[in-house]
Amino acid sequence: MKLIMTGFFDEKKSLVDTIEILKRNQLTAIALRTYDGRPLIEMNDQDIHDLQLKLKQEKIEISMIDTMIEPFPIESRKKHAEALDQFKYMVKFSTKLKVDYLLFELPIFHDCIKEIKVIEKILEPFIEQALINRKTIIIKPSLNYKSNVYAYIFKKLKTEALKIAFDPVMMMRNGESSTTSYRLLKKYMLAFFAKDQDLNGQPQLLGYGKTDMLNLFKRLIRDRFDGIVVADHDFKENHLVFEPEKLGFFKRILGKEKKRKELYIQTLQKRLYPNEPDKKINIEDITDNQIKVLRVVFK
Repeated sequence: MKLIMTGFFDEKKSLVDTIEILKRNQLTAIALRTYDGRPLIEMNDQDIHDLQLKLKQEKIEISMIDTMIEPFPIESRKKHAEALDQFKYMVKFSTKLKVDYLLFELPIFHDCIKEIKVIEKILEPFIEQALINRKTIIIKPSLNYKSNVYAYIFKKLKTEALKIAFDPVMMMRNGESSTTSYRLLKKYMLAFFAKDQDLNGQPQLLGYGKTDMLNLFKRLIRDRFDGIVVADHDFKENHLVFEPEKLGFFKRILGKEKKRKELYIQTLQKRLYPNEPDKKINIEDITDNQIKVLRVVFK
């Protein structure tokens, strides 16, 4: 498999805007989880036809689809059945669009060692659907499941139909070392979410957060990673502005928050525009910068 650089780039909830980002950065693969802001599962045949036509015209392929199926408690037969029906639909949907990779979150459990038999039984029909239809399920990491949990499940299930998307931000939020997590999961990795954050949950440019991104890049290069690199970041428009402070009791608190936000924005400005300190930051420039960095890393 040749390395694929891709992204959802759906902040504006418009396929036209997403395609513009791809074209501007000379990317030829899109990751899908919505269609013009709507869940994929709500698309009708006309929507699917329009999507196929637009992507064909722009010579863009779909790298993977996020099923967006809500994690369900393993004790709930009803929720399990509903999730399986949704998954079967998304498998058929992905076949229409000629997509092989489906993102999926693990169900909700409490102790993977004690409950492994139940987890295996719950996942079995999903894996069966993937194998029958020649799909690969890419597990999307969840908060509170540490890397050793995923490694244990992969070791027990022993199937090539199940891989994982490595998310360094999620590993950090779970209180783990991202490089240790990488060592545990690298042989199961098919996708890498290239995003960074600080310990306060603030998005940062790649390499400036606390996920140890630079060391992760070194390991990915050393191991010749050739999967899917997802270039989405966690920046939103509200990270780049501050609402006018209100009068009253909270004025002092808001003043401190304003100073913190101003420092955050100024730091981003210096890193993005070292020769243009007064230039206003926008999401498009951050996206372009992230993709530019990734092109250098994975050249």
